[in-house]
Amino acid sequence: MKLAYVAAGLMVFLTWSEALADVIQAAPGEGTLAAAIAKSKDGDTVKLAAGVYTDSVEVPEGVAIEGAGADITTLVATGYAAINCKGARVRITGIAIKPGERTVRGVNSSMPVRVERCRFHGVKEGVALMLAPLSDVVGCEFLDCGIGVRAIGEACPTVWGCVFKGGGIGVFVMDGMPYIRNNVFAGPETGIKMVVGDGGEQPIVRNNLFLDCKQSGIEISSRGEPIFGPSIRNNIFERGGGAIIAASSCLSATSHCVVHEIAQPAFRDKSGKETLKLGDHSTSEAAPGVEWNDGNITYLKSELVDGKGLRCGSDPEGHAGQIGPESAWRRPGPSASGELPPARWNAPLLIANAVREEYQYLQLRGVRSEQQSVGVENGKRIDTMTYSQDGKEGTIKFDISRFFGEMGVGD
Repeated sequence: MKLAYVAAGLMVFLTWSEALADVIQAAPGEGTLAAAIAKSKDGDTVKLAAGVYTDSVEVPEGVAIEGAGADITTLVATGYAAINCKGARVRITGIAIKPGERTVRGVNSSMPVRVERCRFHGVKEGVALMLAPLSDVVGCEFLDCGIGVRAIGEACPTVWGCVFKGGGIGVFVMDGMPYIRNNVFAGPETGIKMVVGDGGEQPIVRNNLFLDCKQSGIEISSRGEPIFGPSIRNNIFERGGGAIIAASSCLSATSHCVVHEIAQPAFRDKSGKETLKLGDHSTSEAAPGVEWNDGNITYLKSELVDGKGLRCGSDPEGHAGQIGPESAWRRPGPSASGELPPARWNAPLLIANAVREEYQYLQLRGVRSEQQSVGVENGKRIDTMTYSQDGKEGTIKFDISRFFGEMGVGD
């Protein structure tokens, strides 16, 4: 069956798939999860009862794995990856993942995947993404992982409302354009480590709390001179070895940050030379008025983080928004009460972080883009792609309103 790319056609396909979907129950034990997945097909949900599962599994396209909650459902891996996604549109939720002796990765995917409200204990790479367009890691917790989320091969995941406690690197990014928002990085060596090229890619980092990051909250390396640096805005850096370690060319789109008890200079390159001065780009050295209580974020009374936040002189009143995680995300992680971003491939309009992601998704489906146009529909920024397949033309629409205008280039 050919997947229709017109928005209405996509909805018909998804509705048809859901109508034929089955729910397959899995009981705790050794090999029971693999046995349940072996019975699954596109659209099915494998449900895990509370308990411990000893397994490493390969998940086919369109299959969801739902645990009873990360506090009571545990998967102990036996192989290289606990969950290896062999197709697109896999969803994994409500599971704690622990490594076995041979385990390197918790969730491994080069296809669209959504990892939701899961907990990773001491895994070398919690979620490993290679390309994997239209992927989300939301409401998860990473405890003492080597790397929490690894996004390479131009992967552009949404990482939203997660907690990264201890370990090496919270999020590692190479050449992609991820959207990293409302997360807490508590005590890793480095919160976010990025390698950017000299093209136009621009990761977006918004409303995060970097607490006690031993080396730095963010470290950026570049190959060549980037056109503009990652867009880093409305973040708090509290205690630790540095706020951002990067060349000045990588900080052109960094603004509206609060730093407190950070080794000075807070913004510096690897040689120790200051690359962004406090007071520039609406950055401030001040007590941020926020406490992290191992699960809850408590905002104390502070003009810096409440209401309008910091502003550049050219910003309109209230333009900057709140500094640090937003009010709905004062309890990030698997038990978060904040509203999760929608699954990006289970909607009539696919949701993308970046145009690069759109092209990756079209390529994944064997479709060649002929024309691209950006417009507004129902108040949302919509990118319409005209494509060709087997000599026929069609259109697919992407909702890019999640990130549009976030890059400091206006609306």
